[in-house]
Amino acid sequence: MDRETGDATVRALDQIRDEISTHRRLVDSTQLTGGTRLGGGYAERIDKFIADWTVGESGSVAQVLTTFEEELAKLREAVQRSMATYEASDRGGVEHLRRAERAL
Repeated sequence: MDRETGDATVRALDQIRDEISTHRRLVDSTQLTGGTRLGGGYAERIDKFIADWTVGESGSVAQVLTTFEEELAKLREAVQRSMATYEASDRGGVEHLRRAERAL
């Protein structure tokens, strides 16, 4: 991947990471406070559902965000490796052309 495209992609991934961090802080604050504190009765059941959905074990928002952050980091690294490979290949091509030009 060329430098310009790679840099734009990394910037976009960083923006996504920043947005995820904002949501992560909201999830963490819900976990710390123990829920949204909606009150008793029916509201208490809704509050428990929200807490379970947000910070529960399987399939919770917290778990999904963690997985997404990990995959996003892998994608960012892959883009950077692709840029490095492209640049190395480009340098190799330039050197090959220089040698061919000198041979003429």
